[in-house]
Amino acid sequence: GNSSLAAHVHATYEAMPAVAAASSWNADLARAAEARVCYYMSIGSSREFMWRKARDAILAVEKEIRRFPSGRIVNLPRLRQATAQQELEAVIRGERPVVPAEMEAAAETPPERDYDRHPYLRRMEYRGGGYAILMALHRRSRLARARPFMYKVELL
Repeated sequence: GNSSLAAHVHATYEAMPAVAAASSWNADLARAAEARVCYYMSIGSSREFMWRKARDAILAVEKEIRRFPSGRIVNLPRLRQATAQQELEAVIRGERPVVPAEMEAAAETPPERDYDRHPYLRRMEYRGGGYAILMALHRRSRLARARPFMYKVELL
């Protein structure tokens, strides 16, 4: 009776370090998300913002993201964007590289922001409301000793 239970508990305890030794995915997933941020930024795609959110969510995880031999993934944050969630799960399962070949160059030398290709600014209507506010704030920022904000009445 009791000796078999003790043997089972001992065997389970002995097996625990092997499970605990399953490598943590936190750093690789953060690198995967950052590579995708750089890549999508370099081609002017709004997917950059989805990957920024994914990277920030991964960096905020305090526990270790792991995959058990059963395939169960633990401590991976639930992302709002299913695309990012599925991609990161595929990275953990080994179905997708941490940094895909087409993204390596962008990941190695993070791109400078090209405002001509910025996904929001490309869609902004010239002389529209958003454009007018940005121009007012831009002009204000060029003034010496100007406060770094404007009141609504100044913008209208």
